Amino acid sequence: MGPLTDFHDGLHESRRFVVHVLGEGDRHLAELFAGRYPSRDHFEGLDVRPTAFGPVVEGLGNRAFCEVVELTEVGYSILVSGRVDHLELEAAPARPLAFYRGTYTGLEDRTR
Repeated sequence: MGPLTDFHDGLHESRRFVVHVLGEGDRHLAELFAGRYPSRDHFEGLDVRPTAFGPVVEGLGNRAFCEVVELTEVGYSILVSGRVDHLELEAAPARPLAFYRGTYTGLEDRTR
């Protein structure tokens, strides 16, 4: 997180945040929230509801509601360490989206 972002200001104020786990079909959301479209409001056009932890994007059923434990400067960015307060999980979640070595991929289930 960069110190000049809206997220940085909101996090310092609330000391809470939401982590959404994106599925393989959510690459466009990953790009949006990674700042690939900097002139846009990240939540514009999305079905969002406010919570005490921050905005929740409807339709994404796997999320963690977290409280800030520590903020650490790392170069020009700030590393956010948090504690999970509670989780919301789907009964049958989609394969999560991962970004690895410059590309998006799904995570395989290696338990089978």
